[in-house]
Amino acid sequence: MKQLIGITLILLSVNLWTTLASASQACKYVSEGAVQQSWKKIRIQSLGGATIAGADNFSEAISMGQNLVDSQICSPRVQDCRMASEGIVGGVWMKHRLQMDGDMVFGADDMATALSQLSMLRRMGFCQ
Repeated sequence: MKQLIGITLILLSVNLWTTLASASQACKYVSEGAVQQSWKKIRIQSLGGATIAGADNFSEAISMGQNLVDSQICSPRVQDCRMASEGIVGGVWMKHRLQMDGDMVFGADDMATALSQLSMLRRMGFCQ
């Protein structure tokens, strides 16, 4: 019984240390780039500059970001988020663009979609 309690305490302390270590790493959304030898339209990056994940579309990136936060791999870094006028996002011309800390990360042809994505990022804690 004592061995079981000891093993349980060791496992709990390792789990707590892992949780604290990983949760202290903040992550943010950045524009397109290479992720494990493949090109992705949006990336999730640690503040140290290491790419954690990448996605081909914004809704996939939002899901990945939420999963990373939920699993405590990283915590959201609050970024300066702004709507920008028309221009290129991921090689495609868009009427409305979402800019996070200067990186164009999302584009839509209708304002409602762009505002919906911005609202979701605010709820997740990635945007101020």
